[in-house]
Amino acid sequence: MLYVQYDDDGRILSVTNEYDPAISSLEVDLETYEAFSNGTRMLAEYQVVEDYHQKGKMHLVNVNVEQDGYIDQEKGIVSKKDITKEGIIFEQLDKCWHIHNHLSGPIPTLINLGTDYFREYYIVEARNRFVLLDTIVIDMKELVNTDKLVVQGHSADKEVSIVCFESRLRHRHKVGKQNAYN
Repeated sequence: MLYVQYDDDGRILSVTNEYDPAISSLEVDLETYEAFSNGTRMLAEYQVVEDYHQKGKMHLVNVNVEQDGYIDQEKGIVSKKDITKEGIIFEQLDKCWHIHNHLSGPIPTLINLGTDYFREYYIVEARNRFVLLDTIVIDMKELVNTDKLVVQGHSADKEVSIVCFESRLRHRHKVGKQNAYN
């Protein structure tokens, strides 16, 4: 069996093939063990965190949420067709946006551990993504600690699309029932 040993703050101390009950350990696969052992992955860039929703479940994660190489949302227009159960859903209503948090796993915990984390979303005309109408800036720490944020205005009453940069967080743009642009 192979392990990552970590301190009380989740910082990785070492990788080993010996279990030591005096040190907190997380079992890892051979690929992860070798990546740390040969320097492909740097110990200081990873951390062990407890699952935000399931106490006692631990995850090994890159300390930088956006730079671990895993991309779930490509740069560009956020899909209106994607039916996702995981991620961030922008629900467009007549006069406001409801931004729903459907994040799970290590991501919410990792966002809460880090420094301030703001993301910008650009509201553009639906027929011409080069016409910027508005910008929504979200405090991701605030979002992961609630089920829904309500943002007033920001062109919610128009036929729009949302543009964002690539992210490991999946996004979806849902036009609400109250909006004329269904």
